Amino acid sequence: MQDTPTAAPPDPDSLGRPTLTDWTFLASMVVMIALVAWVGELSYQEGMKTEVTKRNGEAWAQWFGETGAERFKEDFGMLACAGGPPRAPTEQTEADPSVPNTPPAPPLASAPASRVWGDCLKALTTPPGALAGLRNPFHRAAIEIAAKCEPSDRNLTGALVLEKLVPTPPGSPIPFVASPLVETDVIDNKLQIRVTVCDKGAYPIRIGEVEF
Repeated sequence: MQDTPTAAPPDPDSLGRPTLTDWTFLASMVVMIALVAWVGELSYQEGMKTEVTKRNGEAWAQWFGETGAERFKEDFGMLACAGGPPRAPTEQTEADPSVPNTPPAPPLASAPASRVWGDCLKALTTPPGALAGLRNPFHRAAIEIAAKCEPSDRNLTGALVLEKLVPTPPGSPIPFVASPLVETDVIDNKLQIRVTVCDKGAYPIRIGEVEF
C-alpha cells in the first residue's frame, strides 16, 4: 500500500508576518493618504486666497462708504478725494519794482479744476494711503483694477473691478447703467459705486454697491 504524501506543516516563525503583497498594499495606502492630504492642502490654500480677495473688496467697499459720508465736509483732509465744488487756485502777483511803495496786486483767480478719480486713486493706493498695503494673494503683487472679470484671462485672478452706476430716466426698463470707473471721471458730486472682485477662475464675486 502506497503512502499518500502530505503537505509540509507551515513554519511557525512565518505565521503572522506580512507578505510582499501586504507591504505593497500598505505602501499604496500611504501614498494615497499623502496625495489626499496634499490635494486638500492645495484646496485650502486656494480657498484662503479667494477669502483674502473678498476681504480686499470689502475693504474697498468700506472705504468708499466711510469716505462718501465725510468727503463733502469742509474739514475733510484727503483733498484729492474731496467732494463739492472745486476750489479755484490763486496766483499772487508781485509788486512792480519800478514804482516805489507799490503794494502787491490782489490774487488772480484761475479757473477751478474738477477733482478726478485718478488723483484720488493715486493718493489712496500710494503709501501712506489707506489701501496701499492691500495685495493680490494670487500674484503676490499690488491689486490690479480691471474693467471686468474675464474667465478666459487667468491673469485677472484676484483683480478688483470698480463701476459707476448712473441712474436712468424714470420709466426705463433698467434702473441704471454701469460703466468702469476710469481715472478721468470727475468725483466732485456723489457717485454710486459697485465693487466686484475676480476669484481664482477670474469669475466675478459681487461685493456690494456703495455711495461715494
